Amino acid sequence: MSKSIHGGILGTRIVVLLVTISGAIGVVAGAGPALGPVNVADGKTNFGGMVHDVDGYDLGLKRATVVVPAGSVNALSAAIVSAGARGTVRVASGVHFESGTVEVASEVSIIGDPGAVIESGTMVAAIYPVLVDPTFRVHDTSRVTIQGLEMRPPAGGTAGCAVLIENADDVKVIGNNIHDYQFGVLVQYGDRADIRGNSISLTTRWTLDPSDPEFLPEAHGIVVINGTAAHLTGNTVSNALFNIWACGAKGQAKGNTVTGGLIGLILCNVPGGGFLISGSSQGSEVPGTGWHVEDNLARFNLWGYLVIDQANNNYMNNNAASDNALYDIELTADTYRFGFLTPASYSNVVAQGSHKGLVVKDCGNDNVVSGDFTLVDTTVDPCN
Repeated sequence: MSKSIHGGILGTRIVVLLVTISGAIGVVAGAGPALGPVNVADGKTNFGGMVHDVDGYDLGLKRATVVVPAGSVNALSAAIVSAGARGTVRVASGVHFESGTVEVASEVSIIGDPGAVIESGTMVAAIYPVLVDPTFRVHDTSRVTIQGLEMRPPAGGTAGCAVLIENADDVKVIGNNIHDYQFGVLVQYGDRADIRGNSISLTTRWTLDPSDPEFLPEAHGIVVINGTAAHLTGNTVSNALFNIWACGAKGQAKGNTVTGGLIGLILCNVPGGGFLISGSSQGSEVPGTGWHVEDNLARFNLWGYLVIDQANNNYMNNNAASDNALYDIELTADTYRFGFLTPASYSNVVAQGSHKGLVVKDCGNDNVVSGDFTLVDTTVDPCN
């Protein structure tokens, strides 16, 4: 939802892999350093010559594991092709450089060994609509996993977006350490995204004065632009303009820690034209609707939790908050605080749980706030 708010290849070479699976030999060509051996994954049962996986799919070939050795340059795309559908790319411990976007358009798991680092040369964006330049673009597929990676720019830099999920369902982003990016994980048309156990620390260039050439107008941690039933669980997100930005319907945000941002967690809309994704200006079709927001902790933000811009029918329970400069929780009326109309929130429920005394300002319509809260007197501190 934001306007400017400040508080402050490489040369390629062809490699040939001989892939031996079920007695067949195939040849795979790709760019970058030679990839490691291809191993057949366990966990299959062979019936009458046809391979079945544990989910009951019939596969003509067993799933492969491709190892990308340390020091690789622009090698992940070739590894994904080599692994094939339902294969695994194992990223070895050490530093790997990717100068641009790694396209992930097949069902694959990309798993980092302990100490695996992806250095990304993707670009940041300082003008609207804000270009999303991802390290991983997961698109037009399903059941992709990205797990156990450290993702960062080269020393002293800022990278664009770590993971973009675009027209892809059932994607898992688990246990990654993402830092010094403009954006962490963005979901644009992806149902049942599972974003879990990640540490995401964003650039603070949005806090600079807008006259500073290093200023960035946006920097966000996890954003669900469009999607249903996203699960955001156990993530630690810090230093973003919006640490978690929840739009779309029927999601869950549970057990996350959001700190040091303008807003810890916001239930809202992404305004039309906010992001430039795959050459098209994008915004939300549905505001944050029917989310369950539970057991989270918001500290050292301006707002802990903000419910705004027609966010409705959300259930917020047992959320902790402290040391937030304005309010722990605010549910807004119609407001122009971001420079354009964001209509009132409505029909939301805020329940105390075990955390007493949170400062709550309710200016929306037909919201229910129940429990031992410190309610803001809107005759003294008017709704705006």
